[in-house]
Amino acid sequence: MQRTRLKSNLRGAGSLGLALAALSLSACRVQPGPAPLFAPEPELAEVGAQNIALWPDEAFRDTQPQAGAPPALNIPELARFTLSNGLEVFFVHEDQLPIARMWFEFDVGAVDDPKGKSGMHELCFDLLDEGTRDLDKVAFEAKLDDRALRVSSSAGLERANLSVSSLVSEVPAALDVAKELLTRPGLRRSDFDRLRERMSESLIQQKATHVAVGRRLLPSLVYGRQHPYGRFETEKSLAKIAARDCSR
Repeated sequence: MQRTRLKSNLRGAGSLGLALAALSLSACRVQPGPAPLFAPEPELAEVGAQNIALWPDEAFRDTQPQAGAPPALNIPELARFTLSNGLEVFFVHEDQLPIARMWFEFDVGAVDDPKGKSGMHELCFDLLDEGTRDLDKVAFEAKLDDRALRVSSSAGLERANLSVSSLVSEVPAALDVAKELLTRPGLRRSDFDRLRERMSESLIQQKATHVAVGRRLLPSLVYGRQHPYGRFETEKSLAKIAARDCSR
C-alpha cells in the first residue's frame, strides 16, 4: 500500500516537472522580431547557409578592365627666399586643400648631445611642445583644439624641428602659437620628469626584442661608440639630463 502510494506520488511529481519544463521552454522561445524595413534584393538567392549574389549576364564582365594612362607627375615649383630677419624660407604652393603646413628646422640634433647625456636633444624638443609659460599642457592643448591647430616638436640625428599645421584662415593664429612656444616655452619640471620616465620605459621595452637591440647597437659597431653617429641613449645617460639643460 505504501509502495503503491509512493509510486503514485513519484509519477505525479514527474508529470508536474515535465509540465514546468514545457512552460519554461515556451517562455524562453525566441519571439519573431519586427519585419525588415527593406525587402531583400531579388538578385540574392539563398544557397545552403550562404547568400550568393546572382549577377546578370553582361558582355563587359567577360573582359578584364584595361589599365588607363598613368597620371601626369606635376612637381610643384619651389620658391626660395630670405626674410628680413635672416630666416631662409622654402615655399611650395598647393591648392587642393585649404591647409597650410610649416616646418621650422634647426641645425641641431642627437650628434650635438653632450658627452654622457645622449638623448638630451630628443628629450628637450619633446618637452618644447608641452605648453607655454602662461598655458600648461591641458590649457595649451585646449587652445590648439579651439582653432584646429596642430603643433609639435621633435629632434632627429642632425636636425630638430617645430611643425605647425592649420587651416589657411588660421595661419596667423598658428604662427602666434609657434612664436610663443619658441620664445616663451613652459619647460615645466613635471612634464620633464614624465617624458624622461617614458623614454626610460621605452628603452626597457626595446631590450626585450632582438630586432630593437640590433638596431640600437648597429651604429656603434659601424662608427664606434665615440663617434657622434655611434652614440645612443641609455637609462644612465637619461638620468644625467636635467630640466635646466633644456632651458639652457
